[in-house]
Amino acid sequence: LVGHAEAPEELGVFVVFLAAAAIQVLVELLRLMLQVFLVVLVVPSREILALSPALGLELLLALLHLARVLARLAVGAVAQSVVEILEGLGFAHADALMPCSSGAVPASPRTGSREARILLRWRRNCAGGFALNDEEVPTIDVALVRALLAQAPDGLAEVSIRRVTSAGTDNALFRVGETFVARLPRVRWARAQPAREHRWLGHLAQGLPLAIPEPVFLGQPAAGYPFEWALHRWRDGTNALGADLSEDLEAAERLGEFVASLRTLDAADGPAAGRANNGRGAPLALRSGAVADALAQLDDLIDVPAARRCWEIDLATPVWAGAPHWVHGDLHGGNLLLVDGRIDAVIDFGTLGVGDPAVDLLPAWNLFSGDARDRFRTVAGLDDAAWARGRAWALSIALIALPYYRPTNPVIVEQSRAVIDAVLHDLAHDVGG
Repeated sequence: LVGHAEAPEELGVFVVFLAAAAIQVLVELLRLMLQVFLVVLVVPSREILALSPALGLELLLALLHLARVLARLAVGAVAQSVVEILEGLGFAHADALMPCSSGAVPASPRTGSREARILLRWRRNCAGGFALNDEEVPTIDVALVRALLAQAPDGLAEVSIRRVTSAGTDNALFRVGETFVARLPRVRWARAQPAREHRWLGHLAQGLPLAIPEPVFLGQPAAGYPFEWALHRWRDGTNALGADLSEDLEAAERLGEFVASLRTLDAADGPAAGRANNGRGAPLALRSGAVADALAQLDDLIDVPAARRCWEIDLATPVWAGAPHWVHGDLHGGNLLLVDGRIDAVIDFGTLGVGDPAVDLLPAWNLFSGDARDRFRTVAGLDDAAWARGRAWALSIALIALPYYRPTNPVIVEQSRAVIDAVLHDLAHDVGG
């Protein structure tokens, strides 16, 4: 069926996912067995640890790495056999995409076939977990964070480190002790975020009605990790991603005040919206190509003609002609913290920049509805043209995210579909159907 000309594309993807998952599980099991064996065999040498704790740690890390390499080599033969079976069934990309296989990875995942772009991520880190993006840093784990913390202020060498569960896609987060959180970009396109946040968040903090992250230290590439990274002060709170704020008038007012306050801050020297902040706040027309590409992949998920009509209507709105303002650029539930059910802080300023403030109207469609949406619109204080551009921003972000994260991030997929529905309903209300 996989090789049949009329077989659905998803069936081929599903078969390779199953095979790749089985290989991944086998690698993990073998790696754990080898690690236990090597550590039990070597680490009990008390003389080494007594002579130098640092040397003992280096030895332990070397053993763990050796176990990972041996696991990959051992499972490679099994993976190759699976590849031969899949290619015999007609799946042409199996050798390039199977974990631990010897095939060449396609040079440009964004221009290859849909199967290649979807399944390439299995090759990124055979023993290190599931990749959310193309071209991710292969291994970001506790051992790496501990090695990087050697650069940080004294007192962090022995603190506990644990990964923070997050639906975010640009950065890996690790709780450092009880006081700090380390943010490590996972992908190249996010590499400028730590320095931007470190430079500007202190400048913004005093003029905003909600708390924002407090940078503590900007780390440099080290230990095989290629990007700058950040240490921020930990802030308690509950992520608003799973909260229902759709009819919460107080939440709408607080977030509207935050958006309005951003426009009052001096933005004269701020970083202009552009490639470094994913274009958030730049002219919408620059997104037309990506929107068209996304629409071509979504016939089975959304009302494509209605989405295209909405995009074209709102894109025709006059561009922002005023002075550029500070924009957060990615306001949604995942970037809000709640304390006692109330919005207390806005986090993740990775798309911070200076540009068209309409992009910060995103919560109107990704968080609020009904009276709460109206309250947010009133308090945010932007005109009708900005509202239409904000709706276009919400639509374009959801459209572009939907096919990209469809295979890997069900949270973003469901959010994107909900936003598209909200945008289309809002436009129908504005234009009378």
